[in-house]
Amino acid sequence: MFIIGGAGPGVKAGVTPDVLLKPSQRLADSFVLQNHVKNFVMKGKFEEGVFPIDYIMKDLNLAMVTAEKYHIPQYFGSLAYQAYEFARASGYSKQYYPAVIQVLEELAGIEVRTETNP
Repeated sequence: MFIIGGAGPGVKAGVTPDVLLKPSQRLADSFVLQNHVKNFVMKGKFEEGVFPIDYIMKDLNLAMVTAEKYHIPQYFGSLAYQAYEFARASGYSKQYYPAVIQVLEELAGIEVRTETNP
């Protein structure tokens, strides 16, 4: 969620996504950062036919229902669900699930993309 929650304000403040990505590469390098963020989010590739927002919403709903059954609070799960619901309501339901960042981009009047290939 760094890229959605952290990159937006950074870009709005004038910092390029390339610069924002460098510390996270050293501190939290992972498959998600290497694959989803660098290869899709930072390049604006949210094609249909890859794991879409509709699918992640189904998975999040299953997690939320299970948590409710066992009385486990889901603060962050609820927030994630609502963020994806906003994306779905904005017409991104069939796009690859990192497309959720487009909602923040539209609200803030920014675009979180790298100038160089990461």
